[in-house]
Amino acid sequence: MSQGNPRVLSARFADWIHGRVTAWVVLAVSVLMTLLAWRAAEHFQADDARGRFEAAADATQLRIVERMRGYELVLRGGAGLFAASNEVSQDEWRAFTARLDLPRSYPGLQGLGYAALQASAQPMAGPGRSAIVYLEPQDWRNRRALGYDMLSEPVRQAAMARARDEGGAALSGRVTLVQEDGPDIQQGTLMYWPVYRQGATPPSVSERRSSLQGWVYAPFRMRDLMDGILPAQDQWVAFALHDGDRLDGASRLVQVGQSRPDTPYRSRRQLAIAGAVWTVEFTATQAFEEASHSLQPALIGLGGLAADLLLFLALQALARNGQLLAQRNAELQGSREALSREQAALRERERRYRGVIETTSEGFLMADRQGRITEVNDAYLARSGHLREALIGQPIGGLDALMDAAALKEITQRVQLQSHLRFETRHRHADGTDWPVEVSLSRQAEDGAVFAFVHDLSALKRLEAERAEATEQIRRMAFHDPLTQLPNRRLLLDRLDQALAAARRSHRHGALLFIDLDHFKALNDTHGHAAGDQVLVQCAQRLQACTRTEDTVARLGGDEFVLMMASGLSELPQEARAQVQVVADKLLAALDLPYPVAGTQYHCSPSIGVALFRDQRLADEVLRQADDAMYRAKREGRRTLRFATP
Repeated sequence: MSQGNPRVLSARFADWIHGRVTAWVVLAVSVLMTLLAWRAAEHFQADDARGRFEAAADATQLRIVERMRGYELVLRGGAGLFAASNEVSQDEWRAFTARLDLPRSYPGLQGLGYAALQASAQPMAGPGRSAIVYLEPQDWRNRRALGYDMLSEPVRQAAMARARDEGGAALSGRVTLVQEDGPDIQQGTLMYWPVYRQGATPPSVSERRSSLQGWVYAPFRMRDLMDGILPAQDQWVAFALHDGDRLDGASRLVQVGQSRPDTPYRSRRQLAIAGAVWTVEFTATQAFEEASHSLQPALIGLGGLAADLLLFLALQALARNGQLLAQRNAELQGSREALSREQAALRERERRYRGVIETTSEGFLMADRQGRITEVNDAYLARSGHLREALIGQPIGGLDALMDAAALKEITQRVQLQSHLRFETRHRHADGTDWPVEVSLSRQAEDGAVFAFVHDLSALKRLEAERAEATEQIRRMAFHDPLTQLPNRRLLLDRLDQALAAARRSHRHGALLFIDLDHFKALNDTHGHAAGDQVLVQCAQRLQACTRTEDTVARLGGDEFVLMMASGLSELPQEARAQVQVVADKLLAALDLPYPVAGTQYHCSPSIGVALFRDQRLADEVLRQADDAMYRAKREGRRTLRFATP
């Protein structure tokens, strides 16, 4: 009867549960769980170390890219100096580089220079020659490079040609700089920015090649360039920088920091810098290995084994004691509570992450592996005018207003290859208009998702347009007369120098007509300077109406005007004089007509002096001859034309 009693059976079952076999089973299970926990702790530690290593590599990569972007801006500023002026002197270049404070503001920059293009004497002889004209600061290293023809070396020539054709910054491959001398010889590279005549970048490659004036460039000694990229203390990563996609001694540019040869933490990246590709291999340092090493997994394992042994001994000693089971349940409950707290912490970190994304002023979008938008923040919605529901699930490339399908495919391939990519483009508003943006893409290695930060460039583009307009106004004020808008003496002398050179090459005559208004002072004294200004403006308009588009009409000051005929005249002096006589007669007739001033008609006849030129070399001499001929015309009766005596 007692064997069938449920209470007896339950007691026997409880005795079996709390017996020796159960203690051994519990010991085996707990040891297995301890081993699993130890392995999990090791994995978590390795993942955490890998994450910190990748973060340190990302930060170092960003510092390299941002430093090189800063040097691109320096070159763009140097090219802008040439765009604002037809000629930049040595003193102006030195003053410009001095204001940049290169050694302190741009560490690693060996110098900032300008290389002028010297065209080949034979059209089919190749790209010609270049000569380093300016290079600041002029220390002993940089003085070695002055006059060097960089087009004579293939690696430099390739980068210079790429800068010329693309109209932007171009980085060369690995070279040994001309500045290198002595025991401390470093690998080097150079960055170029093209300078075109008339300042603006021509729209086509052929026009860029034909209008190229030279290059603003910067040489870099790689060890000096990378100095300071790593922090002075707690250097967690070292890196080797290679030219191109090879990793060998022939392509190595520089090794920064000391890495452990047997470290498991390595990361290879490719950087796109000014059209060139650098391969960077990051490795962990001894400091990182020491900081990443933790006794936590060993402590977990040893502690777990000790706990397992204690549990086994307790089960053995208190086989029939249910208190141990309750204690174990309490421990399990504590583990569940700790897990719950960790999950809550994860949810809190996710909430903070979303808060940062939503409160940033930059637009943010996230796309899945297929390029479909999965997240978008309020800043982007407010700027674009799109609704969130309209964007979710749409291709992220559909927001781009400039790129076609082929360009978007190339961008996708590049971000998959490089993990990080930044470029400028235009995004569409909901109403169909677009605005300029800078897009920074980052691919997540875990799931292939892409983060896109969208920075609004509208304000920057407006500032660039305003600066270009101001530059044009300054240039016009420097080379044009403010009253008549005609070229002034400075621009006239520049064009006259060009005309003299062309005349010597073609052996054809040019002519300079010096024109002065008779009795102009009497008009100023009688009617005032405002009336005189009206006569000068009308005189300028009549001169422009009587001349060809290729001729130059300039005002030297007061009532003195100059007409330069740089082309179209004969090689023979007598024929050239006859051609000029026809134009001068036309000018005499036009300028002799009355000028309506202050309600009356005022008469100012012209006196004209002419100097023919063909073999002369000095612009001031030709101008003086025409001036002397004009004064001879005044002495011999005014309203007449006189040629300068040879």
